[in-house]
Order: sequence, then structure tokens, then C-alpha cells
Amino acid sequence: MPETKTLTVIQYGASPLRWSAEQVPAGLRLSHAEGTLDANGGYEQRIAVSYDGKGDGTMPGLQLRCG
Repeated sequence: MPETKTLTVIQYGASPLRWSAEQVPAGLRLSHAEGTLDANGGYEQRIAVSYDGKGDGTMPGLQLRCG
């Protein structure tokens, strides 16, 4: 069953921090694959993670890299 969830990436410090998706498993789609957490966005960014509903429901985890 296809589904979409929201993931929020947060920077607790008061300095800009770049992030990027390192590994996106087959069957997942992200609304953003990279970004910068800064004062303009309140040091957070929301990412829509969509699953296509295909497969047996098991997959490796999504990996994000910050810094």
C-alpha cells in the first residue's frame, strides 16, 4: 500500500548545517534530497518520504548525512 510520511530534520545549534540523503532505498521517494538547516527555515526542514507500496515491506533504512 503506497504511503507518505513526513520526516523533520532539525539543527539544534545556531549555525547553518548542510544535509543530504546518502542512501535512498528502491521504492522510496524524497521531496528533497539535500538542503541547509539555517535561520531562514528555523533550523529545520520537513521532507516528505513516499513509499510506492511495492515489495514485501522490508528494505534497508534511509540514510541522511549532516555536516
